[in-house]
Amino acid sequence: MRVILILFSLIIFQVYAQNEVVFNPTGGNYPGLKQVVVHIPKGFEVYVSRDGTLPTKQSEKVSGILNIKGDEALYFAIFKEGQQPYYTSNTYITSRKQTLPFFSIITDPNHLFDKQNGIYEMGCCADKDAPFKGANFWKDIEKPIHVEFIDQNKKAFSQAAGIKIFGGYSVSMPQKSFAIYARKKYGDNRFRYPLFPQLPFQKYKNFILRNAGGDMKGAHIRDVFATQVSKKSGLSFQEYRPVAVYINGKYWGIYNLREKINEHFIHAHHGIPKDDVGIIRPPKKVQDGPPKILKNYHDLMKFLETRKSLNQDDIQQIQNVIDIDDYLIYSTLQIILGNSDAAGNIRLYNDFKKNTPFKTVLFDLDMGMNIFDEEKHLENSLQLFTADKNTDIQYPTEYTLLLRKLLSNNQIQIRFINYYMDALNTYFNPQSAHKELHKLTHEMMNEIPFHLKRWDISQLRYDRSIQRLQKFIKHRPSIAFKHLKSYFNLHNTFEVKYEASEGGQVKVNSLLLDQNFKGDYFKSIPIQVEALPADNFEFVGWKNSTDHTQIKQIRVQKNEILISPIFKPKEAPNYAHKLIIREVYIANKNEKNTSWIEIYNRSKDTINLNNWKVKNKNNINIYTFSSNANILPHSSIVLVENKQYFYQKYDKNITVFGDIPFGFNVNNRAFKLFDYQEYKIQSLSLQNLPKPTNEQYSFHNIHHEVNVNHPQFWIEKEPTPGLTDISVIKANKEEKENERSQLISNTFLFYGIISALIIIILFFIILANYMEK
Repeated sequence: MRVILILFSLIIFQVYAQNEVVFNPTGGNYPGLKQVVVHIPKGFEVYVSRDGTLPTKQSEKVSGILNIKGDEALYFAIFKEGQQPYYTSNTYITSRKQTLPFFSIITDPNHLFDKQNGIYEMGCCADKDAPFKGANFWKDIEKPIHVEFIDQNKKAFSQAAGIKIFGGYSVSMPQKSFAIYARKKYGDNRFRYPLFPQLPFQKYKNFILRNAGGDMKGAHIRDVFATQVSKKSGLSFQEYRPVAVYINGKYWGIYNLREKINEHFIHAHHGIPKDDVGIIRPPKKVQDGPPKILKNYHDLMKFLETRKSLNQDDIQQIQNVIDIDDYLIYSTLQIILGNSDAAGNIRLYNDFKKNTPFKTVLFDLDMGMNIFDEEKHLENSLQLFTADKNTDIQYPTEYTLLLRKLLSNNQIQIRFINYYMDALNTYFNPQSAHKELHKLTHEMMNEIPFHLKRWDISQLRYDRSIQRLQKFIKHRPSIAFKHLKSYFNLHNTFEVKYEASEGGQVKVNSLLLDQNFKGDYFKSIPIQVEALPADNFEFVGWKNSTDHTQIKQIRVQKNEILISPIFKPKEAPNYAHKLIIREVYIANKNEKNTSWIEIYNRSKDTINLNNWKVKNKNNINIYTFSSNANILPHSSIVLVENKQYFYQKYDKNITVFGDIPFGFNVNNRAFKLFDYQEYKIQSLSLQNLPKPTNEQYSFHNIHHEVNVNHPQFWIEKEPTPGLTDISVIKANKEEKENERSQLISNTFLFYGIISALIIIILFFIILANYMEK
């Protein structure tokens, strides 16, 4: 029977793999798998290493059938006459069902575990006591690896890369964190896969496999929990995914897959050009950008030391360096979490060329939330984070300086108190926080026993760590509320109720609310409420109120207040459906500021674009048309990121507007066109375009539809800006239909062949059974 199955596999290979080495199955999770069939075309030789070392012609030669000996990470060298060898890997997890996506790290064992030089080891000169300063794992050393990612039991990528030990104190843990790098010197300089399905990014320069930091031997979830519950705060944070890791086929436990905070991360999330990103780690380190950006921060600290209290000019001076609202929200989260390691993990970023104010990134939050002490939720972190002349090394005076001085201003106090209450009412609401914790632990539930066994952690220790976290979630909000009330001598509260309204949202202090809400605030502290109409809606007023103010400060003496804004649709102008997005050009990965978008006027009227605006997704970057901007009947205009580049490549007679202050790519994922009355005429979300097949590509609207936010309306073609001949557009549409017909025909042929092969194999199975009888 096994012989027949092998024969069947070889038949398949002969049909579909005439000119390449094919493994059946490819790497993945196959409990009980004993053999892999390898199709090796004529002229090829395949060698395999089973221990992580680079395979050579002196390694084990593969000839058709490869025996699998348990969980194995197989590293292959493929030789073809006259060509350089090609390296690939296939990792087979056969001992059990793997419940998480997993990374397989394949490397020469000496790179990690050589006693003298391995980056996972102590080396020659480590301190005797933790955290073992001087050890190899404290050094900034990168080693080559081959990394494979298996997601949903399919190989996502397999490529050469670099690895470093990552982290601070946690590098002394038995399970260490890794930073993984794609670089040209290894091959591809990107990992071309959406590592985080919840994000729109299709490729990454690097990523982190984190050991959960200080929580490595505990719940293994605290940092992740803290960032996930706080993600709607508007602060920057690293996205997360639970994964398993294997090193040379050996199980290495559960890791937190995280984004790496660097210029690529800031560029992807905030659109700042990579070369303009500044990142500092106060008090001493510049991670990205010139040294002067840290000096700006230090100059501000020196200035604050001279001030007893802050006036409005002082506040503006601080705002020029640090985004005050962002920092206040960040501080409230750190205080409520009781993060005793906050001072050592500050990450601030800006656009240093534009000298924008620094903003924060949530990072390394695990040293809170009752991590070691089940009564730590009782600690008054607000006092610790604002103490003057603090002797506690975890809350040094230079760290508390900024918040202390900010809170000396009454208006800043009001904002801080409201942001603090925002957090207690939402992110740290026990019901929603428990729900988030359950979700996170449930994702790892089936994998936890194997992880605990791998690192010799008892189930009791893990359970108690989870219980301490649950206790924190249950009791910390009420305790933190009492600390705030006492610190500022606050008294009675009132309840805010919000009823969600069609056509818009409301912002209460820092909270952007799109669903019903209840929360408590102090009667002596005014709250700020803002009605935010959706595109093509307008704010009319407030329910049960004659007040039509869109943004207002409310001081409430009642016990409750209902907030319910009223929105109504705007009247559409007569040209609303006459303009369409005809073509979108997405920049090549090696190009900068080269994308463009073409707008076509399908009417017989000239449309004046005076004071019309082009906006990105967040309405931050805006381009405004001048008074002489027109789009003629049955003609198009092209909105470009860079006029100079565009005219170097295309006809100079094309009507072009720009430079648009943002690009059309995965980092700026939406385009919106508004008329002079702020009516949205057109929009396009790039996630609704088809998945590109080339690095340099243009999408054409083949149906001439107004609503273009669906992949079926687009075809990938060579760029043709300025083309207005409708017959060509129709020809493109007909070509697309022909391609679709050909695809259907090929599909029927494919399934016909498969059906015939299935009939053949069934015949052989029946014949084999008959012969056995």
